[in-house]
Amino acid sequence: GIAGPMARSIRDAALFLDAMESNVGWEHLEPHSFSEETFEAAAILGASQAIEGLGLKVGFSTVGCRYSAELEALCRKATWLLNNHQEPLEVGDDLVDFPRAQQVFKALRAEQLAEKYGMLLDPAVRALVKPELQWNILQGQKPDSHRQAEIARGDLKKLQSQVLEMFKLVDILCVPATIDAAFDAEVRYPSKLNDQSFPNYLGQLLPTATVSVLLCPALALPCGFLEDGRPVALQLVAPYGADALVLRAAAALEHHLALPKGCAAPRHGTAPLRTEGPRSAREAAEHHGMDPMDL
Repeated sequence: GIAGPMARSIRDAALFLDAMESNVGWEHLEPHSFSEETFEAAAILGASQAIEGLGLKVGFSTVGCRYSAELEALCRKATWLLNNHQEPLEVGDDLVDFPRAQQVFKALRAEQLAEKYGMLLDPAVRALVKPELQWNILQGQKPDSHRQAEIARGDLKKLQSQVLEMFKLVDILCVPATIDAAFDAEVRYPSKLNDQSFPNYLGQLLPTATVSVLLCPALALPCGFLEDGRPVALQLVAPYGADALVLRAAAALEHHLALPKGCAAPRHGTAPLRTEGPRSAREAAEHHGMDPMDL
């Protein structure tokens, strides 16, 4: 899969990307043949510019997910700020088939996990593998999984065409990074959020999973805190190859928001979270329709 650095600031992330970029380095970066600008320089430039100086056209999308009202409001406010205090373009399924993007993610993830980790279902080691991963590997071993993956690859090409057209209308797309803020650490994953139930552990991952299928440079930037103190992040997405653009935009928004770079002290018990979800491997197996005796 596509991965990237975690950092304290946009400039730190940009510097990390500069260190990773080489002819033997991170293969997902677009070569800088068109410019001598480093990623760090892009971040510095963004932080030094007023948002109105960026001149960006910004879009916002829920990518078909339903978020907590307070979290979505924070993400929309940050998007409004980045769009120079103007309402952003709403990007819906009419522009990009986000529901299909989620199906593509699930099919290709199952195929990849089955190919890479299928041997972990061997009885000699299976008991050591968490049930969530076992279930996902099994999805990729179903009789029709290869056909579903081939369909997904075809759909991915269609999605890329839709994304290209979308970025003719906007320079940056903003998407909430999570459906809700941090959940109870004693729960393995939420099985229900905001009155919507998830049949498996992937449900809570759909905002970032959907963005990953777009095959565009993206980052998650803290954009505020809920009333109970939990942080909220916003994904910024740019067209393919426009890594410097997403860094400039994020650095400008980061500078404007001026949020703390970290938590001075973790707070426990600020408010009851009441997260619904499995707390044990047995409960996770049952939630995925697996026989706990197979663990």
